[in-house]
Amino acid sequence: MSAWFDSEQVITPLEAFATLPDWLAAGMNGTRVKESLERHLTKGKEGAEGVEGPPRLLSCTPERLRAKGEEWLGDL
Repeated sequence: MSAWFDSEQVITPLEAFATLPDWLAAGMNGTRVKESLERHLTKGKEGAEGVEGPPRLLSCTPERLRAKGEEWLGDL
């Protein structure tokens, strides 16, 4: 069975989308997401009464990341 399309014209141009660009893959880098969240969590925040220091992020598993304007949104 032969294909009804020329793979050179259809498949080859799609190869550019085979890997994510660095800026998009960054959202899947757990260390990078954790560091970013910690920076935003601790900015100008004080700990609760009886607790030393600002809040700490203990763990994070970002899921369903999506870009909205200049921001990344995700379910934690």
